[in-house]
Amino acid sequence: MYNNPEAERRFKFPSYINPRENLKGFVVSIAIFIAVLGAGAYTVTNTNNNSGDNGNQNPSAFIPLANKTVVYGYWTDKNSFIEAVDLQSGSIYSLATLDLNIKKVIPISPDSIIFINKIDAMDYGKEISIFYYASKVISPIISAAEGYGIDDYVISPNKKYLATWEISVPENSQGLIGGASRVYTVDLINPQRKNLIYDEPIGRGLFIHYPLAILDNGELYLDKFEPNNGAGWANGVSVSDFLGSVSSKKDISLMSAGTFAT
Repeated sequence: MYNNPEAERRFKFPSYINPRENLKGFVVSIAIFIAVLGAGAYTVTNTNNNSGDNGNQNPSAFIPLANKTVVYGYWTDKNSFIEAVDLQSGSIYSLATLDLNIKKVIPISPDSIIFINKIDAMDYGKEISIFYYASKVISPIISAAEGYGIDDYVISPNKKYLATWEISVPENSQGLIGGASRVYTVDLINPQRKNLIYDEPIGRGLFIHYPLAILDNGELYLDKFEPNNGAGWANGVSVSDFLGSVSSKKDISLMSAGTFAT
């Protein structure tokens, strides 16, 4: 964390592995999520179909046998691969083959995923995009603010609301000091509108907010982070409504600095 931007970018994800630094083998490190997936039109890479008597069944359809499916990702030296495992049959299905410059992939429906796209050398993305399995189309849904890059995001359990953490850093910076931090909330029904919750300078001894979770009602929970200072995070949880109104913003006294670690 000491003037180390790479470490600062990883502070929330201790197991995060940068594909630009780890191109050997298959690295299961984009994300692992448990998702309830319906019968979407996915491409099958390995099936274990024992029905045999349904001649009308599309052999390329993903029809999970278990209630839960594990969706995971890995990198090679050329692409990012997103796959799913049916927990009952053990069948593996290919959901997407994407570029290397992506991170934080989350399934949001039976037929689509979202992710931070167009990652730069500082590991900040230009946009959050959605990928549709059947059409293999990638569409941007949220753009970073001018001069900023998306470092992280959280999404509500009902996949309706999203909060982004966006960073602007000075050119040739050895850390975040001298930059700026913003937190936005977005309703995915109208993703063009972004609500600015926090707009904070990044300086020594100053705390900046970053999103921890957003609920199904749009209520946002945030932690505070002190850049370039040891661990930096877990400096107190606060809450805000979806629009960031001043009256709604408050610190949670039972989760002040020193009462939790992660």
